[in-house]
Amino acid sequence: MIATAVSADLRYRRPRKLAPREVFARGSAELIRFPDHVIALMFADNRLGEDLRKVRHLNAEGNFEVGNVLVDPEPMRFTGTVTTPHGDELRLQERRQYGVVLNPWDATALWIYDERGGFLGTAPREERVCPLDTEGVKHMLGVHSHAIAQLTGPLRDRHANAAREIVELQDHNARVVAGAPMTPLQIEDAREQARTDRSAARLGEAVKKNFSTQKAKAAECVETETWHIAPTSDEPTTKEETW
Repeated sequence: MIATAVSADLRYRRPRKLAPREVFARGSAELIRFPDHVIALMFADNRLGEDLRKVRHLNAEGNFEVGNVLVDPEPMRFTGTVTTPHGDELRLQERRQYGVVLNPWDATALWIYDERGGFLGTAPREERVCPLDTEGVKHMLGVHSHAIAQLTGPLRDRHANAAREIVELQDHNARVVAGAPMTPLQIEDAREQARTDRSAARLGEAVKKNFSTQKAKAAECVETETWHIAPTSDEPTTKEETW
C-alpha cells in the first residue's frame, strides 16, 4: 500500500546519488576479467606504460624476496613454484635470473617472467605465521618439508646407485673389521660350521636331558628298595650298642 502511494504521488519520492559500491555492484555483472597473460603484457609493454619488471633470482631457500613499502613495511616472500596460465606448476631454477612484477593492488602473488620476457606464471606469497599459532607453524613446516623433498628428489634419484654403493662399501668394511667371511667359499664354510654347531648343541641338549632322566629314575629305585628294621617288643632298647 505504501509502495503504491509513493509511486502515485511524486511528493513522496526524490532522487539521490548512488554510493560507489552500488554503482560497482550494478555494473559488475558486465565486467570481463582479463586472464593472467593479458595482465602480464600490461605490466611489461612499454606501449601501455612503464615496464614494471625487476630482475630477481631465488635466494638460498628457493624463494623471492620483494620489498614494497606501499604494501608491507617488511620484505615479502614468494615461493619459487610458479602456477602457469594453464594451471600447471613449474619449479624455477636457482641460478637463473627472472623478471618479477608486484601488483600493489593484489600482493597475494608475484608475476614471473623469463630472461627473454616471456610470461611464466604467478608465484603465491608466503604468509608469515605467528609463533603462538601452533597449527599455522605445523602447516608451514609441512610446506617447507614438501618443498625440500621436491628439491632433493631429482638429486636423490640421480645418485641412487652411488648411495647404494656407499652403503655396500660400508657394510663390506664392517665385515672385514669384524673378521667375518668374505669370499663365497669362506661364506659356505661358515654356514657349514654354523650347521655343525647347531647339530652339536642339539645333541648336547639331548644327552643332558637323557642323563637327567636316568638320574631321576635311579633315585626313585633307591627310595623303593630301602629297608627299615624296627626293634621287637622282646628286645630291650638301649641308646648305645657295643659290638
